[in-house]
Amino acid sequence: DGVIFHYDGSQWVIEDSGTTGELQQVWGLDSGSRVWALVGRWGISRVLERGENGWQASAAFGGATTVLNDMDGVAESDLWAVGDNGVIVHSNGQESVNLVRSIGYLSDLCAHEAADGSIQAWALSGGEDMLFYNGTDWSSYPMPLQFSGAEFVYCSGVHGIWVMTDDGEWGRFGASLLEQGDPEFEFPIAQYLNAFDGRVTDGRVEMWGVGDAGLTAYFDGTSWTAGKMADGQRFEMADVWVGPQGASPEVVAVGEAGGLLTLAGGTWTLHDEVTDLDLNGVWGVRLLLRCAGHLGHDG
Repeated sequence: DGVIFHYDGSQWVIEDSGTTGELQQVWGLDSGSRVWALVGRWGISRVLERGENGWQASAAFGGATTVLNDMDGVAESDLWAVGDNGVIVHSNGQESVNLVRSIGYLSDLCAHEAADGSIQAWALSGGEDMLFYNGTDWSSYPMPLQFSGAEFVYCSGVHGIWVMTDDGEWGRFGASLLEQGDPEFEFPIAQYLNAFDGRVTDGRVEMWGVGDAGLTAYFDGTSWTAGKMADGQRFEMADVWVGPQGASPEVVAVGEAGGLLTLAGGTWTLHDEVTDLDLNGVWGVRLLLRCAGHLGHDG
């Protein structure tokens, strides 16, 4: 059954998603005014939105025609989702349009507001190509060989676009793919990471990655450090959210069998009292967090 946990700054509580489907991801606007959740791993994805009357089918993404794998956006009028069969869904906040811009599977997406005020976005196409939206249309760029198989992308504005392969190799492109040149190779982590997220702190990029057996990676703006969550070694972590500077907790990671850990003051804390369900996604603002998951285990 689909289940959503909401942290209001003091406690975690269950919210009724209104579905028995498996929830894959939860995402919302930075203001917290609108929040969505992806439902379904096979067939056609459904998108739920949290409103005054709880979680209901979202009109903003009602036109989806395939499995959706990721969502992002900058403004209520510019929302994006990517999925299988090369489909990119664009929503103006009220209704959506399906675009086909590649062949095959689109795995990850990030968007941000450029210095000129335009909305830019990047999507990964089967780890072979990077799709770039310049505010008007999408274009495709071949992925450099060393990043073939990249599954995750993170936008940090003028600090570049970061990608990660499925075996933990990281790279950074320039702030615009049109000016990328050769990507800067940051370092190969000798461990499998499943998700990463970041923020810009005092003009530098900070990022955290999480993986199997409580493995972690942290980038302080200059170099990477690999580590482990002391109480997270029995979990396969599925997603991580990095909060804005000053947030507490500053990082939240979720995974299978109730894997819910928070980072504050340099220490990871396990919250095994919340649930023993598999948790697939996490998103939040400074004092508003939600986790999406399901009953049972994937395998």
